[in-house]
Amino acid sequence: MSAPLQKIHLVRHGETAWSLSGQHSGRTDLALTERGREEARGLRTALARLAITQVLTSPLLRVLAARWLGLDAAQGRLLQLPTASHSALGYDHGMDEPVILGWGVCVSEGAQ
Repeated sequence: MSAPLQKIHLVRHGETAWSLSGQHSGRTDLALTERGREEARGLRTALARLAITQVLTSPLLRVLAARWLGLDAAQGRLLQLPTASHSALGYDHGMDEPVILGWGVCVSEGAQ
């Protein structure tokens, strides 16, 4: 029996004043709004069900997903990513078939 294929879970921060106005914070560390704090609490609940072995942080989630699929990093601009969302990267049938298993699932919609 072969080992199960691994998944990478991507989580975007909750709402900030800049995400609310459509600005991109990049590496700027902004406080969450009250709604953003509520969203973070929802993510905590959704992620508690996962067996997480490692956590990495990056402001480049859309770029990572594009590269995962073998696309140019600039193609990440085509992937909308709402605040307080959960995404998962993995494989379809084998390690030679990378796919997006779920993208931009908001806390209120549930997590994968």
